[in-house]
Amino acid sequence: MAGISYDDETRGGAPLVKQPQRFLRSCWGVSPQGLRIKGEVRERLKRYAWKAYRLARVSRVRIPPSPHFLFIRMNQKEFIQGLPKAEVHLHLDGTLTPALFMELAKESNHPLSKRSLSEIEKLIVVSKPMRSLKEVLGVFDLIAPMLRRPRAVEKVVYELCGKAKEQNVTYVEVRYAPILSVTADFSLDEVIEVILRSLKKGEEDFGVKSGFIVTLLRNAPRKDNEAMLEAAKKFFGRGVVAIDLANDEAGYPLELFKDMFEEAKRCGIPFTIHAGEVYPTKDFGLALDLGVRRIGHGTSLVRYPDLMQEVARRKIAIEVNLTSNIRTNAVSSYKAHPVMKFLEAGIPVAIGTDDPGLFGIDLNHEYSVLLKELDFSQSDVASIAKQSFDCVFKGT
Repeated sequence: MAGISYDDETRGGAPLVKQPQRFLRSCWGVSPQGLRIKGEVRERLKRYAWKAYRLARVSRVRIPPSPHFLFIRMNQKEFIQGLPKAEVHLHLDGTLTPALFMELAKESNHPLSKRSLSEIEKLIVVSKPMRSLKEVLGVFDLIAPMLRRPRAVEKVVYELCGKAKEQNVTYVEVRYAPILSVTADFSLDEVIEVILRSLKKGEEDFGVKSGFIVTLLRNAPRKDNEAMLEAAKKFFGRGVVAIDLANDEAGYPLELFKDMFEEAKRCGIPFTIHAGEVYPTKDFGLALDLGVRRIGHGTSLVRYPDLMQEVARRKIAIEVNLTSNIRTNAVSSYKAHPVMKFLEAGIPVAIGTDDPGLFGIDLNHEYSVLLKELDFSQSDVASIAKQSFDCVFKGT
């Protein structure tokens, strides 16, 4: 549509058409109101609906098969902010900012509470690529003690819901290994109950719907993972929507946890698995055999073309975490990221932050990377944002 001038919406003071919404609905199967877009962005879209109709009737320009082209004139920041988004790969303990970390450290009288904010930032923010995933995971050893009190967990969950609202994230799936918060005075069931209650409070106050994914840890004692699986079974359908497997993939392959995911499948609990964040890996094939619904990261999947083809055939979504994959050295740069190859293969993707506090980012930043670094069009990005809602576990 280059070179077409968007002039006044009226000619001689009268509207060019009376029913642009009906016309657009016939073209796209949905009206602008049906796109669940709010505020100024929605009003802009409605205004553009008239212009699109005029172009079709007066200039005989073919209306594109997707309404997302109407965003093309928007400022990138405004465009990204206006997109309703779902975030489905978000680690609870990875959301702590240096300021929140310091606040929790002071409340618990932790030795690190005596450090300055800049010192805390150097300790817990990974702002440049590290040598490996394992090196990045070491930061969580500092974060874990901050989440061993009910009030601390409440505060972190509630704050992440507020930040989701600020970014127009309307649905979020938070994942965490609740065993990490267990103490003599804070049981596993109580940890999960606090998380679910805080997510509910976040929905009431911010309008952000949510689900909780119980994350099993590759490096944890087997009894701890068994306990978390039993807790997931107990709370499934009451806020828990799935289970996950995370941590050191190279050191603890999926094979070690095969029986647990078979048990989850027998119980009807869907699951995502961190896989292919390192290379080589045997986890992809087994994950597919187990019936995985989503794959976390999956950056090395492109090195296994047969498996990639099967992932595409099954429409298994990849949880893409662009900045995280650079910081953990899974990819060398944004340009080297396989997200475009996933899409070209027909694999659904959902953009996430992974650990926004740890990496000093937010979801809007990750969407801006698609536009600025990877040269995605706004239409592409809008389609990806919609895909993220199609990937959720909620209601499964």
